[in-house]
Amino acid sequence: MIEFDTAICKRDGNWHAQSTMMIDDTNRELKIVTMKHHDGVVRTRASVHRLVGTERRFTVGFGINGDFSAPMMAMRYQRVTEKTVSTQHATCLAQAESVLFQVRDHYAKQKAAAEPVEATVDGDAEVTA
Repeated sequence: MIEFDTAICKRDGNWHAQSTMMIDDTNRELKIVTMKHHDGVVRTRASVHRLVGTERRFTVGFGINGDFSAPMMAMRYQRVTEKTVSTQHATCLAQAESVLFQVRDHYAKQKAAAEPVEATVDGDAEVTA
């Protein structure tokens, strides 16, 4: 079972849930956040941040470039309470294994793309110009 550190509190007048865990033996932290956005929709998002000293850093990129970030759930509720935020957050935490698989896959693809590929040439190949 995956263990998260979870905190639920009121921030700027809205309920906010955040769960974090370190990924494997790396300096990366998986963060899952559920909160009400300015448009009234409660969204849950998973993202990975690199820990550098006391800072958390996130690199924006397209495709496999940059750090992992993915939406998990978006719902509009009649009334946003601590219970609605914590229930949606718990629903998303239940998908943690799937998210971790996506995270590991994301960084494995990054690593594979960064590794140099050794070119091989057949000794009997003809070169034409």
